Amino acid sequence: MAAHQGYAAEALFNRVMGRNWRLQLKPMRNVVAALFRLEKSRRLEDVRQVLEELDVWLKSPEQRELRRAFAKWLSRILLPRLAKKNVPIPEAMPEMDDLEEVRTMLAETAEGWTREWKREGRKEGEAAMLLKQMRRKFGQTPDWVTEKVMSAEVELIETWSDNFVFANSVDEVFAS
Repeated sequence: MAAHQGYAAEALFNRVMGRNWRLQLKPMRNVVAALFRLEKSRRLEDVRQVLEELDVWLKSPEQRELRRAFAKWLSRILLPRLAKKNVPIPEAMPEMDDLEEVRTMLAETAEGWTREWKREGRKEGEAAMLLKQMRRKFGQTPDWVTEKVMSAEVELIETWSDNFVFANSVDEVFAS
């Protein structure tokens, strides 16, 4: 029932605001518009952008409690909700008391993801290239070869790639 109400509320919101509601809310410099944008965020970058704006808007000392409330809401409600929607966020997220803490945590997390994605992309590329070369040299390779190469670490794939140059069989590629 609650899920249906959520869909109905979103449909009503889209009907009233139109499909381009993000473009309409972005120039509004108020916390309610920022709250809507955060609620509807689907990417971590969207959350970071709104946080940067809130950080500027809520700089004055009298806004300290509002900054703290936003930080608590983000760390307790929004970020865990995004994690359930497969938006990657830190698993063990600490309780945060200030928007600056949240922004810093998200920036550090994004940098870590970028490094990890590059590493995984490199691994997948090297594995795919080794498998392609092995198929060209030795013909169709058994499934176990694909599984072994795809599950190996980059350093081991590089060793096998070096071995491949002089190998006369699939087994020689994997020889130590």
